[in-house]
Amino acid sequence: MTSVNETFAAWLSDRARAAGYEIDGSRSGGKAKLAEDSGVSRGQVGRALAGDTIPDITSQRRLAKALRAPLAEMLIRSGLAEPEDFPEYSGARPAEQLPSLDRAIEAMGATEAERSMLVAIIESMLPVLRSPEHLSELLQEHAAEKKRDGAVSEDYRMRGASPTDGSGQPPAE
Repeated sequence: MTSVNETFAAWLSDRARAAGYEIDGSRSGGKAKLAEDSGVSRGQVGRALAGDTIPDITSQRRLAKALRAPLAEMLIRSGLAEPEDFPEYSGARPAEQLPSLDRAIEAMGATEAERSMLVAIIESMLPVLRSPEHLSELLQEHAAEKKRDGAVSEDYRMRGASPTDGSGQPPAE
């Protein structure tokens, strides 16, 4: 089973990448830049990204600001707070409950060619998405919609057209 430190490190790493920090590789400079932008020591940033430690609340506040991440979500994911502590914030869920990007794409029933295209599109969008988890949620919702609307032509979804004629019924094809 994955520890809280490892789960938090994976989430923090994803947020850092999505915010444009090049944290992979020892000479990328992203960890040092994140430390500088957040005011958290390089060592503490490195240990948090490696899953060795959970930053204290003050450091999490600074990291959240630098990553443009909700502090409530960061505190919940780090285990320093519970979702009940922030009833107005429903965006944070334990990472184990979220589907991986691969599982979400698989649930959509994408072919290998479609999968490759989706991954390329998603990778190009990551800096502007609020988090990879958000994208997984969107893809999961799309997969559920696809299953629910199975009788509706793919043509309508691809063109972004409404799958009904206004009466609530799919149009005759």
